Amino acid sequence: SDTTSAFYGKGKVTALKIAKKKEEYANLFGVMGREIAPSAELKSGLYRFICHLYGFEECSDVNAVRYQAF
Repeated sequence: SDTTSAFYGKGKVTALKIAKKKEEYANLFGVMGREIAPSAELKSGLYRFICHLYGFEECSDVNAVRYQAF
């Protein structure tokens, strides 16, 4: 079965604006897909991006953000 994954309540424009705010995010997205398995550093950076997307700029714990946001 096909699914469409998305971040709840967050659109492409919002994600793009945040991605442009920090050079770190541009570097992360540039690295994605170069390796079969993502590195721990890449995962950690993407978790920070997701937290930032939900307004928690200094956090990198997605579960903590999920608990606080919902």
